[in-house]
Amino acid sequence: MKTTVQMIILCVISILIFFVLALVSSICVPDYTVNLFSSVFSGILASLLVVILCETSRYFSLKYDMEQHIFYTNTKLFVILCKMRSELNFCINVPQWKTIEPKDFYRTFSDLNYQYKLELNELFSIDYTTIIMNKNSLFAKFTLHKEFLYNEKDISIYLTNLKNFLDGKMPAYIDERESDARNMLNKVSKLLDGVNNFNIALDKHFGGRLHWEEKNK
Repeated sequence: MKTTVQMIILCVISILIFFVLALVSSICVPDYTVNLFSSVFSGILASLLVVILCETSRYFSLKYDMEQHIFYTNTKLFVILCKMRSELNFCINVPQWKTIEPKDFYRTFSDLNYQYKLELNELFSIDYTTIIMNKNSLFAKFTLHKEFLYNEKDISIYLTNLKNFLDGKMPAYIDERESDARNMLNKVSKLLDGVNNFNIALDKHFGGRLHWEEKNK
């Protein structure tokens, strides 16, 4: 998508340059040269306009596809984070917390964390570039959302101590794992709020046709 935007900008700049050259030539060169230049310019201008029309059509098609891709990938992140939060709430709040096998807890959240990272990488790889890039544009909001996710992305840090415990490196950790679980819950809740807020912004961008807020009441 970035290449398409660059092509449109390049064509527009080229047309402006040719207009300036045409204006200068009409003042500074003989009439017969102007006529020749006008013929050449007309051909080039027609070609550039065709390119602009084709690239503009492609741009809007890609823009729609990329925005849909962003929404569905962000929604997958939301679902995975909801599962994490639900599992963490269950583990922390049930009276049998101390009896939950550490290896089962680690396996569950390692799998969820792996799925989360896959979708996160997918979101970061989306080539979404728009012509309008002001602070209220979706491009600007998407950029800020990626920065937020990047800064808050590391959930696995809270699984490291547990993995060390399972490997026999931290035998005393069993008494501290609830604290890490609560820290992980806080991190997941913060990520979940950010993902949800971005989907709300996307829904507003689409004119409310996704009904995101209604689905998540």
